[in-house]
Amino acid sequence: MNDGTDGYWQAVTLTDLASLEDIDRALGELPLSTAVFRADDGRWRVEAILDHEPAEWPLPGETTIQPLVEQDWVAQSQAALPAIRIGRFHIRGGWDSPPPAGIIDLVIEAGQAFGTGRHESTSGCLTLLQGVARRRPICRVLDVGTGAGILAIAAARLTGAVCTGTDIDRRSVEVARENAWINDAAHRCRFEVADGVRQRWVAARGPYDLVFANILARPLVDMAGGIAARVAPGGDLILAGLLTRQMPMVMSRYRMEGLVLAEHWRENGWSALRLHRPGERR
Repeated sequence: MNDGTDGYWQAVTLTDLASLEDIDRALGELPLSTAVFRADDGRWRVEAILDHEPAEWPLPGETTIQPLVEQDWVAQSQAALPAIRIGRFHIRGGWDSPPPAGIIDLVIEAGQAFGTGRHESTSGCLTLLQGVARRRPICRVLDVGTGAGILAIAAARLTGAVCTGTDIDRRSVEVARENAWINDAAHRCRFEVADGVRQRWVAARGPYDLVFANILARPLVDMAGGIAARVAPGGDLILAGLLTRQMPMVMSRYRMEGLVLAEHWRENGWSALRLHRPGERR
């Protein structure tokens, strides 16, 4: 008698592969299901469920493969994702109690852990957002690499802005739309599959007086020209997903696009930057 669920195995890999597309391509049709999260060190953590023990594992990186032990996954998810407060935002799962009046309640279900505010990069973005909102009105927001949509939804709920979110991953866009509906923000948020900011409709909806890009440092550098071009004169750009030691590399690239560093948030080795484009707001 074994203590695993008959026939099922779990593989967990920390990989340096650059994108979700690379991970999907490597895995192919092998797993029954896959969950991908950004680990604290910036790598991707891939958790896969299989119906057999694989002879070979296609993902490069640190990997453990073991029988899947039967557990109460709902209870574990709820325990792992307790409600948190970030300034005026109360972020919780649907099973948790709502906050007192006057606090902005954001409901993100437990299975959607990527971009729920529990990673330092998302927390930094939400903190900087509230600072911008205290200083000036925010009318148009762009969220590049939106994930679960929390940044766009939070901006819509806090400021009443019209928000646009893009992501290369179709499932992320579906989750973001679901979260916008749950949080009564669907009428202010549009989420679409897009490769960064290249699509014409992204430019047509701008320029944006606030842009988020919560992705890894290397894509931030590679996409700097396109991202910076979407920021309106007098507007702000919030960058995150970078380690503090990577900040000089990222900042030097965005200075070339005419943006200046206005604020630097740090926590546990992670940074979020607020950059400003000089000029008169229209």
